[in-house]
Amino acid sequence: MSPRVFRETVENLSPILERRVTFYRKPLQPDHIVAYALYRWASGETYESSSCGFGIGRASGLVAVRDVTAALLSVYREKVAWPTGVWKAVVLRAFADKGFPNCHGCIDCTHIYIDKPANVAPEDYYDRKRRFSVVAQVVVDLDLRVLDVFLQNEKNGHVRD
Repeated sequence: MSPRVFRETVENLSPILERRVTFYRKPLQPDHIVAYALYRWASGETYESSSCGFGIGRASGLVAVRDVTAALLSVYREKVAWPTGVWKAVVLRAFADKGFPNCHGCIDCTHIYIDKPANVAPEDYYDRKRRFSVVAQVVVDLDLRVLDVFLQNEKNGHVRD
């Protein structure tokens, strides 16, 4: 991600991510929160190891990722969507020209390692290597814009999207 895109993203998400100063702590700044969430998604590291490098606690890391996800989906709702109208025709034609008729996007799945879930049967989140994870399915279009995200655990199915 270029510095310009990072700055623009932080600027757009800041109204949602800004925190109040309290008696107990100085709040994390929006650029710090966004940088951590992006790093966590890109690296796949555990919250314990990744949050330490950013000078924040595990709980703050969990909240940061949750809040940045919600903010991105709120601010960029038109960017995370299935193609419609003329753009849908362009995408369908481009994929058909590449030998994939009636295709709207590309799909891939991967395991995302998570901390041990609380208040659920932990064995439901074990992968084949006995690590806690969820399976992420992501669909992107020709320009690598995210069209859909679906998360599920190994055993019981749908987590959220």
